[in-house]
Amino acid sequence: MNCPLFIYVDIDDTIVRSVGTKRIPITQAINHVRQLKNEGAVLYCWSSGGAKYARNSAKEFGVEDCFSYFLPKPSAILDDQDIC
Repeated sequence: MNCPLFIYVDIDDTIVRSVGTKRIPITQAINHVRQLKNEGAVLYCWSSGGAKYARNSAKEFGVEDCFSYFLPKPSAILDDQDIC
Protein backbone atom coordinates (compact mmCIF):
# COMPACT_ATOMS: atom_id res chain seq x y z
CA MET A 1 0.00 0.00 0.00
CA ASN A 2 1.44 3.37 -1.02
CA CYS A 3 0.95 6.36 1.22
CA PRO A 4 0.22 9.68 -0.49
CA LEU A 5 2.95 12.26 -0.72
CA PHE A 6 2.15 15.31 1.44
CA ILE A 7 3.68 18.53 0.12
CA TYR A 8 3.58 22.07 1.51
CA VAL A 9 4.02 24.79 -1.10
CA ASP A 10 4.90 28.42 -0.41
CA ILE A 11 3.46 31.20 -2.60
CA ASP A 12 5.98 34.05 -2.77
CA ASP A 13 9.05 33.31 -4.88
CA THR A 14 7.78 29.76 -5.42
CA ILE A 15 4.51 30.26 -7.33
CA VAL A 16 4.79 34.00 -7.98
CA ARG A 17 7.62 36.49 -8.09
CA SER A 18 6.83 40.12 -7.27
CA VAL A 19 8.70 42.99 -8.90
CA GLY A 20 7.35 46.23 -7.50
CA THR A 21 3.59 45.91 -7.93
CA LYS A 22 3.88 43.43 -10.81
CA ARG A 23 3.24 39.74 -10.04
CA ILE A 24 4.95 37.29 -12.36
CA PRO A 25 3.84 33.65 -12.30
CA ILE A 26 6.60 31.06 -12.03
CA THR A 27 5.27 28.78 -14.75
CA GLN A 28 7.59 25.85 -14.12
CA ALA A 29 6.53 25.67 -10.45
CA ILE A 30 2.84 26.05 -11.33
CA ASN A 31 3.11 23.20 -13.84
CA HIS A 32 4.92 21.08 -11.27
CA VAL A 33 2.14 21.68 -8.71
CA ARG A 34 -0.42 20.50 -11.28
CA GLN A 35 1.68 17.44 -12.09
CA LEU A 36 2.07 16.51 -8.43
CA LYS A 37 -1.69 16.82 -7.89
CA ASN A 38 -2.37 14.65 -10.95
CA GLU A 39 0.04 12.04 -9.57
CA GLY A 40 -1.93 11.85 -6.30
CA ALA A 41 0.07 14.12 -4.00
CA VAL A 42 -1.80 15.94 -1.26
CA LEU A 43 -0.82 19.60 -1.47
CA TYR A 44 -1.09 22.34 1.13
CA CYS A 45 -0.45 25.98 0.28
CA TRP A 46 1.00 28.47 2.76
CA SER A 47 2.31 32.00 2.91
CA SER A 48 3.74 34.45 5.39
CA GLY A 49 0.92 36.69 4.09
CA GLY A 50 -1.59 34.32 5.69
CA ALA A 51 -4.05 31.68 4.57
CA LYS A 52 -6.37 34.09 2.76
CA TYR A 53 -3.47 35.56 0.78
CA ALA A 54 -2.28 32.04 -0.09
CA ARG A 55 -5.74 31.04 -1.35
CA ASN A 56 -6.23 34.26 -3.33
CA SER A 57 -2.80 33.90 -4.93
CA ALA A 58 -3.39 30.25 -5.85
CA LYS A 59 -6.72 31.26 -7.37
CA GLU A 60 -5.07 34.13 -9.28
CA PHE A 61 -2.66 31.69 -10.93
CA GLY A 62 -5.18 28.92 -11.56
CA VAL A 63 -4.02 26.33 -9.05
CA GLU A 64 -6.47 26.81 -6.17
CA ASP A 65 -8.08 23.45 -6.95
CA CYS A 66 -4.73 21.67 -6.56
CA PHE A 67 -4.57 22.40 -2.84
CA SER A 68 -6.39 20.66 0.00
CA TYR A 69 -5.96 23.52 2.45
CA PHE A 70 -4.45 26.99 2.81
CA LEU A 71 -2.32 27.95 5.81
CA PRO A 72 -0.28 30.78 7.25
CA LYS A 73 3.49 30.26 7.26
CA PRO A 74 4.48 28.12 10.23
CA SER A 75 6.61 29.74 12.91
CA ALA A 76 8.12 26.42 13.90
CA ILE A 77 7.76 22.70 13.27
CA LEU A 78 7.99 20.22 16.13
CA ASP A 79 8.36 16.57 15.32
CA ASP A 80 10.19 13.54 16.60
CA GLN A 81 11.58 12.82 13.12
CA ASP A 82 13.45 14.77 10.50
CA ILE A 83 11.64 15.56 7.29
CA CYS A 84 12.84 13.02 4.73
